[in-house]
Amino acid sequence: MDDEVTPTLYRLEKNSSGVIEKKVIKTYSNQISVDPAVINRVFTDAFSAYPAQSYGAIFSSHGTGWIPATKKVQVKSFGSDNGYQIDIVEMASVLENITSKFKRLDFLLFDACYMGEVEVAYEFKDCTNYIIAAPTEIWAPGFPYKQIMKYLFDSQYYFQKIPEQFFDYYNFTYEIVHLIPQ
Repeated sequence: MDDEVTPTLYRLEKNSSGVIEKKVIKTYSNQISVDPAVINRVFTDAFSAYPAQSYGAIFSSHGTGWIPATKKVQVKSFGSDNGYQIDIVEMASVLENITSKFKRLDFLLFDACYMGEVEVAYEFKDCTNYIIAAPTEIWAPGFPYKQIMKYLFDSQYYFQKIPEQFFDYYNFTYEIVHLIPQ
């Protein structure tokens, strides 16, 4: 997580009671989080220090979809870190390189707009089994992590429970907004 204060690598795991815990693995100096070398280093740090039966990754930022890039509009990219983005093809290449050395990702969740397009999914096909993303805009609060986190630990839920929880969260939020008197 790059919060513009102290970029931090976290490990999420279930404890013996089944409760999900967040533990700090490593902190980094200020860096551009979408730099291919940084992505490579963070994944290598995580996979080397914590061998596991399965891995997943969450990328949360801005996505611009698959429209070819122009000088005026940044598209076909992911991320926004001090004006920097990474091209989707380059990002997929970095992840393919990492997963070929270590282990294929069980899932890749994009908490970003336009990352659920078929062209984007195609680029990441060689590094993950599942992509969880939206082909349109994502509302500012993003994925409802309190509701979906427990489902990220079991692939049987990727196609039903996570989208269901996402929909229910925003459907409820939308209903509440429209119940407030103007």
